[in-house]
Amino acid sequence: MTHSFTASPYRVVAVLLTLLISATAFGAPRDRTPPTTPTNLRVTAVSSTSVTLAWSPSADNSGSFFYVLSSNTGALASASMVDRTYTWTGLTSGTTYTFRIRARDQSMNWSGYSNSVTATTLPANTPITPPILAASVGPTHISLSWTVPSNAAPPVRYWLYRDGVEIMTWVQQTSHTFYVSPGKTHTFTVRARAGTGQFSEPSNPVTVTTPAADPSDHTPPTAPTNLSENDWGDAEFHLSWTESTDNVTPQDFIRYEVYVNGVFSDVLVGTGARSINYGNFGQVNTVEVIAIDEAGNESPPATLTFFLD
Repeated sequence: MTHSFTASPYRVVAVLLTLLISATAFGAPRDRTPPTTPTNLRVTAVSSTSVTLAWSPSADNSGSFFYVLSSNTGALASASMVDRTYTWTGLTSGTTYTFRIRARDQSMNWSGYSNSVTATTLPANTPITPPILAASVGPTHISLSWTVPSNAAPPVRYWLYRDGVEIMTWVQQTSHTFYVSPGKTHTFTVRARAGTGQFSEPSNPVTVTTPAADPSDHTPPTAPTNLSENDWGDAEFHLSWTESTDNVTPQDFIRYEVYVNGVFSDVLVGTGARSINYGNFGQVNTVEVIAIDEAGNESPPATLTFFLD
């Protein structure tokens, strides 16, 4: 006698689910390779309430991991896989701490621990080391840069002075460029303010004079290219372009003048991004962008005509 068998739809679904779960669980082997151990953990800065650490990075076959730092107090902190430094804040002044670091990938594999390092935070109200100020100049620019005090608790902010007058306050960057005329002389200093509220003494004063333009430079910059605009249905529009080059003036110091319908509208230096302008809504507008080097040579204009609607 011949017997026939017909599986119910529910049994078929159950079998398929079992096969799928088995393939998921056993088909792909779990990543069991830990990241390499971070090395050369070291202390790079100490303040009264913080310690800054640096290390040589780990690597992992998965390409995705992060760092976990630990201290002798039992506290933990994390850093991303691209980080090479970490500032541990909120510490107690005049206290000795020990730190180490290891890496962990997304499969829960842990590297070994790095070497341990020890640092003692400074006593409270330790004076902040003044920044060291440096400058470079051209016919139309003065570029300033300064160091971060190694014993200032973050966040560190800066006050900049020109000829004894405060001109920038509460900034976090450690450089700034001023655009001026040739033959100008100024003296600059900078002070740091730590996150604890302490101010440093002024930095070393730096006196600079912008030189005259190169009298033999008669070659204009190349014209800006790829001039384009974006607008949002009103009279405001934003321009961008590819920067010009020049035989003498560095790209960062080429000036761009923007004219809208023949009227001066904006100026940018060293960049071709996001010039904000206003035109005639509901009409055709023409824009010209001219590059000017530090000798005053002007490029041919980049031109764009568009309808604002």
